[in-house]
Amino acid sequence: MCMTASKTGVKEQTFVTIQLLVGSHRIQRPNRVYNHCVFRVHETHDKSTPGNMFRHIVSYRRSLVLILCTILFLEAQADSDICKICTCNSLTTKINCDNRNLASIPQPIPTNVEYLDLQDNNIATIQEGVFTGLKNLKQLHLYDNKISRIEKEMFQGLQNLQELILWNNKISTIEEDVFTRLSDLTSLDLDGNDISTIKEGSFNGLSNLTKLDLRRNNIATIKEGTFTRLSNLNYLYLQNNPNRKKYEDGAFLFLRSIVEIRKEVLLL
Repeated sequence: MCMTASKTGVKEQTFVTIQLLVGSHRIQRPNRVYNHCVFRVHETHDKSTPGNMFRHIVSYRRSLVLILCTILFLEAQADSDICKICTCNSLTTKINCDNRNLASIPQPIPTNVEYLDLQDNNIATIQEGVFTGLKNLKQLHLYDNKISRIEKEMFQGLQNLQELILWNNKISTIEEDVFTRLSDLTSLDLDGNDISTIKEGSFNGLSNLTKLDLRRNNIATIKEGTFTRLSNLNYLYLQNNPNRKKYEDGAFLFLRSIVEIRKEVLLL
């Protein structure tokens, strides 16, 4: 609704309803990929509006529609650019960006994505906020990259993520509380990194985690209480950490759902 005023000071009301259609489907959110856009503008106006004011209102409405269409076109073009780099299915719920020689994570990412594969690239850092709004994402694959650190807020916005794969990177440190908001995560794979120390609180917030893979790292010490809050953990893999010196008494206490803990050094 727009409010306009005539020279006499009388306020008049103008109502504009804009409907966006894609094929036969109505789209409610402007952050999807659009192939075609059609605007239907329904107008009502006060019949007492002077002719010159009416022409001004119509011009204003047309300008408004043009601006909105331009914004939607630019957003749609941004989303489609991702699919020029990566392979997307028709609904952009599955995006495959593997082996594209990427140095960073492409932006923006369609908010309806459920599966995102970024394996086998040259990604070294994950900027804060790159996953914000991806509340539908269930699987995130970042293995075979060059990521060296996992920091707090790195995975902000992924509250429904279930699988996170980070094996074969260069991660040496996991900061405290970095996974706090990943309450639905069930599988975390950190196999084949350079982790030497696991800080107390590194796995806080992972209340639904059932599988944790820490094989082929350089973990020397595991302190008491490291895994305390992983109440639903079933499988813990620690094989091939050749520099291990001490697993403190109580390091594996309170794992009430544990089925298997593997710590042996295996021949590769």
